[in-house]
Amino acid sequence: LQAPTWARVLWDDQGVYLGIRCIEPTPARIVRQGQHRDDPIWAGDDIEVFVGSGEGAGDLHFIVNPDNLQWDGRSGGQGDDSIWDGQWQSAVTETAEGWTVEIALPWATLGGEIGGQRRVNLCRARAGGEELSCWSGTLRLFVEPGRLGHWTFAH
Repeated sequence: LQAPTWARVLWDDQGVYLGIRCIEPTPARIVRQGQHRDDPIWAGDDIEVFVGSGEGAGDLHFIVNPDNLQWDGRSGGQGDDSIWDGQWQSAVTETAEGWTVEIALPWATLGGEIGGQRRVNLCRARAGGEELSCWSGTLRLFVEPGRLGHWTFAH
């Protein structure tokens, strides 16, 4: 792994909050794609969050790139559906060591009950170096519903 990634997850009655630190040894090689929400920003460097919806309509898929552009939709075995737009927030800060991402996912957007157990994955793509990394390992690409891990939100 050339560029480590660290993530922290917090939650409360309002939602789930992620803080992700992306170390980038060569900041000039960061690939930035897209200009608008729901552009194909996954063609560049990004952070991707998958949350199992449990609705049979595909998992919720959130993407943020280093310019804080967002993509969201439902992803599954049949591909991506970017028609779905959730209410969520993100912020990006660039540093000398790389970039950090903050993401707030309200429970209302995630659906279902507050807390409980969720199927999830956190992934990072370094497009210029073609490096892909995930919290819950995938076999080929990121969109592998059967490879999501589990988080339990307990009081």
